[in-house]
Amino acid sequence: MDAAIETARAADDWLWRLFFLASRTGLRARSQILELKWSDIDIPTARLRVRPELGKSRQERRGRVVPLAPVVVAEIATWGVREGYLVDIPGTKRHPDFSRVPGYWRAAGFEEIPWWPLHGFRKGFVSGMAEAGVQERVACALTGHTRPGDVHSRVYTSAAALWPLMVEAVAKVPPVTVPKRKVDEFSARRAKQRGEAPKVEVQVTPGEPIDWRSLPLGETSDAEISRALARCGIELTSQTVGYHRKRLGIASHSSWRAKPKGIDWSAVDWSAYEGWTNVAVAKELGCSAQLVGQRRREARG
Repeated sequence: MDAAIETARAADDWLWRLFFLASRTGLRARSQILELKWSDIDIPTARLRVRPELGKSRQERRGRVVPLAPVVVAEIATWGVREGYLVDIPGTKRHPDFSRVPGYWRAAGFEEIPWWPLHGFRKGFVSGMAEAGVQERVACALTGHTRPGDVHSRVYTSAAALWPLMVEAVAKVPPVTVPKRKVDEFSARRAKQRGEAPKVEVQVTPGEPIDWRSLPLGETSDAEISRALARCGIELTSQTVGYHRKRLGIASHSSWRAKPKGIDWSAVDWSAYEGWTNVAVAKELGCSAQLVGQRRREARG
């Protein structure tokens, strides 16, 4: 699980933050973590507020507060501008495509991918709590699960009584640890398979005005400019970069390379796309997913 998180981080994929939070808080990835805002986080007191509208069960829809693990507080404290959503997604959609998630599990060395790959990180948190000897009722309080038939815990145990146990439990959450060699191998393999362009480097100083005309706007994507600024200590969303690009009258650059007008299917190395979905391959080659599926079946004979 940690290898999947680190490989996503090495690929500069925003999904790594979603993986990290799901595996270190036990919250639901799509319905809760993606909807969390910075106003729901209190870093000084290490608390996270799950708003009532984010709850799934009747008990969760009352709203709740859970303690944050020290490793989570230390990590998100480095995430820059604390406004808007906690997990920033390139573009405007809050419900993006998660087709890349199984690929990170495969890269981590898992032969059997979880039936629900994104949910596997939440499941990993619960499994970790059990291995650390945390009581089931405490783990349920952290994740928002309801133990069927356990009236004593659900009705007669107050949240205040469980709070010290919850704080003690999250203190056992470990940091992300994975051999760097494994991450480097995945990054090199991914770059070779997809022919990715090198990272964009920019010269900016935190706290000083940004000279937008000096940035390679229009030469690469807004998301890549946003990541380059983040490496310099300036956290700006891709939407903000796009706003300044449009303000200067610079056309967008949807891709660092032009899509091919025609595809020589006989020259396509399908082994390079092992584990990729038809949708992911279609985006890479610039064609429809249906056509990719058809050509794949033909190649297999």
